[in-house]
Amino acid sequence: MIGASRRSALDRPGPPTGPPTGPLVGPLVGLLLVGLLACGPRPARPPAPEGPARDPAAAPSAPASPAEPATEVVLTRLGEGLWLHTSTRILEGAGPVPSHGLVVEHPEGPLLIDTAWGAEATRALLAQLEAQLGRRPRAAILTDFHDDRAGGAAVLDAAGV
Repeated sequence: MIGASRRSALDRPGPPTGPPTGPLVGPLVGLLLVGLLACGPRPARPPAPEGPARDPAAAPSAPASPAEPATEVVLTRLGEGLWLHTSTRILEGAGPVPSHGLVVEHPEGPLLIDTAWGAEATRALLAQLEAQLGRRPRAAILTDFHDDRAGGAAVLDAAGV
C-alpha cells in the first residue's frame, strides 16, 4: 500500500531497554571484576635454587607425596558481605602454594566462588562458613576445573550446595 504508515522497530512494545537492574546486579558485576583480575598475568616464579637435593628424612616438614593435601583454610573478611578463603598445598619443589576463592553474602544465602584446595579443605571451609556466617553457601561458581578451584566439588554436591 502506498502511503501506509509503517511502525519502526523502536515504536513496538518489547522488553525494557537500558541497563539491567535488580538486587543481584551489583554483586554480580563485582564478582565479574574480581574474576577478571584473578585471571590476569602472574609474575614469573624465580628459578629453583641449585644445590644438593633435600633429604625428606632430614626435614620433618617435607611433603610425603608430590602434593600434600591442604586441610587448613583461612577465612578473611574483605569488606561488607565479602570474604576471601585461602587454602594452601605443599607442592614438591615449590613449597607452600596458596589457592584463593571468595564468599559473597546474599540475603538468599552465601555464594561461594571456587572450592578450597581439595575435599578435606572444602569440608573445613564449609564448617568455617557455618560458624562465621551461620549457614552454608546456597550456590557455588567454579572458575576452572583444576584441583585448586574445583577439588572440593564432590563435597559441595554432597552438602547440597
